[in-house]
Amino acid sequence: MRVSSRESPQRGPSQFVDALASAVLRADDHEIVAQAAEAGEDASSAAAALREGFLARVAIARARELQIEGPTTRTHGAARGLDSVDTSETGSDLAASETEDSPLTIGRYPILRRLGAGGMGVVYAAYDEVLDRRLAVKVLHDHEWDHDGRHRERLLREAQAMAKVAHPNVVTVHEVGAAGDRLFIAMEFVSGPTLKEWASAQRRGWRELVPVFCQVADGLAALHEAGLVHRDVKPANVIIGDDGRVRILDLGLVGAEQLDLGTTSESKHGARDRSSTGDSHGSSPSGGGHSSSLDRIAGPLTKTGERVGTPAYMSREQFLGLELTPASDIFSLCVALYEALHHVHPFRAKSRAFQELQANVVNGRIAPPASTSSVPAWLHALVVSGLAPDPKDRPASMRALSVALAKDPSRVRRRWIGTLAIAGLAALGGVLVARGQAPPPLPTCDGAERSLAAVWGPERAERIHAAMRATDRPYAAALGVRITETVNDYAHAWSSAHRRVCHEHRRGDHSDALLDARMACLDRGRLALAETVQILSTADSNIVDHAGQMVAKLPRLDACDDLAAMAARDRPPTDPSVAVVVLHLESNLVRAETLAHAGRIAEATELARSVADEALTLELPASQAKALLTEARASMVLELDRGSSGALLDRALAISIAEDLDPLAAEAMIRRVYVRGLAGGGSEAAIADLAIAEAMLVRAGDDPELRALLLNNAGAVRLAAGDRVGARADFEQALVLKERLFGDAHLEVALGLANLGMLTVDAELQSGIQARMIDIYERRLGPEHPWTLDGRLLAAFHTADPEQAGASLRELCPRFVEVGEARLAGECEFGRARLELARARPELARSAFLAAREQLDQDDDRRLLIDAFLHDDHGASAITALEVLIARVDEQTHAEPSGAEWWLRVEQAERRLVLAELLTDDPARAARLLERSLAELEAIADEAPPIERERLLASTQTALAQVLGVHATRPHARVTELATAARTYYQHWPSAYARRLDMLDMLEARAQ
Repeated sequence: MRVSSRESPQRGPSQFVDALASAVLRADDHEIVAQAAEAGEDASSAAAALREGFLARVAIARARELQIEGPTTRTHGAARGLDSVDTSETGSDLAASETEDSPLTIGRYPILRRLGAGGMGVVYAAYDEVLDRRLAVKVLHDHEWDHDGRHRERLLREAQAMAKVAHPNVVTVHEVGAAGDRLFIAMEFVSGPTLKEWASAQRRGWRELVPVFCQVADGLAALHEAGLVHRDVKPANVIIGDDGRVRILDLGLVGAEQLDLGTTSESKHGARDRSSTGDSHGSSPSGGGHSSSLDRIAGPLTKTGERVGTPAYMSREQFLGLELTPASDIFSLCVALYEALHHVHPFRAKSRAFQELQANVVNGRIAPPASTSSVPAWLHALVVSGLAPDPKDRPASMRALSVALAKDPSRVRRRWIGTLAIAGLAALGGVLVARGQAPPPLPTCDGAERSLAAVWGPERAERIHAAMRATDRPYAAALGVRITETVNDYAHAWSSAHRRVCHEHRRGDHSDALLDARMACLDRGRLALAETVQILSTADSNIVDHAGQMVAKLPRLDACDDLAAMAARDRPPTDPSVAVVVLHLESNLVRAETLAHAGRIAEATELARSVADEALTLELPASQAKALLTEARASMVLELDRGSSGALLDRALAISIAEDLDPLAAEAMIRRVYVRGLAGGGSEAAIADLAIAEAMLVRAGDDPELRALLLNNAGAVRLAAGDRVGARADFEQALVLKERLFGDAHLEVALGLANLGMLTVDAELQSGIQARMIDIYERRLGPEHPWTLDGRLLAAFHTADPEQAGASLRELCPRFVEVGEARLAGECEFGRARLELARARPELARSAFLAAREQLDQDDDRRLLIDAFLHDDHGASAITALEVLIARVDEQTHAEPSGAEWWLRVEQAERRLVLAELLTDDPARAARLLERSLAELEAIADEAPPIERERLLASTQTALAQVLGVHATRPHARVTELATAARTYYQHWPSAYARRLDMLDMLEARAQ
């Protein structure tokens, strides 16, 4: 918008004013707003109204001046109103005006500036002097298909009918008229992005998309009820105002147009200007218009009607040139919604060919969504119903579709849950497979609620609340509310999935065998739900501690939609009697898994072991392999029992490979990598096994949940080996996959964020990751749950600023005591003591060490370091015990720094530091200990977390400088070297390390 005097140095005042007016009128809205902000204008609506009024009056004044001067003063259409445009000069298409000034007036409306142009016409921002408001005026091109004027007549009638529709979600048409021999439509001006721009600006979840599409459906329903059919429903014909309200544009105004399957004008012609393309008006936040292919498909008209619309969103009847009804708009809207939800076109043409797209639509060949889609089953089924080839099979009306979209079943789930029959778990009888019987057949599609009635309902929810409140955990009551809400959601999702699978089978979408497989998969989810509810209903303090994990580990129901994965994983026996036995065994494994997630490891391993023994006796290798895997997983829930779990995984792997059970073999190998990688000295072998695990996973069908597990385990193994860069890459990929599988607020995602946060060096980015992790814990478990507090503790340990970290630890440590978490309270106090030692504040370190000693287990090795530091009652023996521990660990790692993992070397370096500072009577030995610590810390510079290593390194450098400086008889260059290195670290936080810096000053002064 800025006008430079250098552009035309010879102009007089009137020419300069005219140039200024032209620049103002051609300026982009965002450009004007940006410059207004630079000039100090506020962002209020009053300021915007004044600005619009000023622009309008500039346009009016210029129009009147030019009308007085006459048309001879200009050489193109910008000098005249459209009523007086000479068609011989401009041709039959206004597209050429893309390079010219905007017309001066359209009808009675002065033009402010051009907004965009497309295949249908050109859109201008105009001004209504009578009502003092800004408008959007669309001037329609003449098309070759309108040689006889029939389309002009129809469009005029429908636009006039549209002007009679008053609905918040339909753009208001103020006037329909003619400018010369062209139609124009004056409508309300709406500033905002198109639905296409809004949906593609960022990845949006279904809860964000559905309310917007509900508004679109409401607007279309109003049109249908007025006797109109839009015929070109697509995201580019919907605009979302800056006020959040959706408006539908372009009713019936588009002829045979573009194949909009992803080939955009940008991809063909590079970057585009928002003012030169687009069939919408207004502006998006990014300043972009909608993109469309420049390849036109100008097919012949059929005998029964015109083939109009955008092929990517056209219904079967549109492709065939049949009569269009509101059902066609329903189809188009469902195409757009499917595309927004699943990020794939429902009838995608691999070759992007029109013929392939048409064949897919006509034959109803719908592309399956990604297996990682988080779209709920009820919503997917509703959208798919709108894509039926036969209009009669689609929702009855647009209003019915709108109501169904707005009626999110999760919001009304309590309504149907309240009608469930209440019964005890023992009353399940034939329903609970854990009792050794197969579940009853579910012959009708309305049996889901009946099947769940004995598993879940209001009475069971209250039992869980009562059991949790009765424990001694202060956070149990709040946790109970969150747990029952999550269980409620799962029960509703199961019911919806059951109905959908049943209806899909009735429609003939899959065979009886696939129905059986999918129902068996759903039954496992129902059984897991029943077992979880039963255990939670009798919760003790230990169960409360694990309640969040229990509900988070309920089986993914969308896995029952992955037919290929089920076919590879589940091979039901053909003999009915054998099938009953297998079902009994695997039902017991579901219970064992649930017990493991509940923290009842002994019961879980015993049950899984009994299943493995029974399967071996009955010669059922698949069930035996599953049981071995279940027992191995149970042994890894709380603490990694490398010996037993490794042996179990080896046996499961051997059986699975021998029996061609690829998914089981892949899981066994992936878990084996983790066990071997975290065993002493096994990281190199585990890393070598990663390639084998990858190949086995691909062979097994690349199940996304197993893929996430492999990435997570690979990150853990690489971290153990000191490859922080590789570990971070693995954790990042695992997190992305977990978010797709479980959603953004699942506990699995929080664990992924915890892993990633440990390896993030950038303080601001790390803080954001940790804040998101804590937010998930608070939402799922509550602010006082130990996992939430532990997440805060992890964040504090990885905070570089010692004052900020210390403040967090001082606030956290008492909270662990309040919730009965002695071990975490001890870890918190131990970390606080180490931090105070690093800051040279021994009195505060002493009080924290005393508190840590009270909380840590008696056999915790950290108690030896604490006792040695305190050396109050048994000083000599404590120091001796610390010396013995250091020697024992050295012996286990062959007394070589390279023989141990980085975390063991950090621990040894810290022990040597504390021991050296206690050996005041033996400076020579203290110096040797510190030199060894220094060498180990420097050797693991690329492996250990920088915060922990650098803080300990600076303390070791300072201690060694003290020992050398105090006992040196002459200036010591080594003292200066060590002091300088330590000062480099401490000067990042001079107030926090004031004592350390003063100490270094004295040492350097003595060394001179």
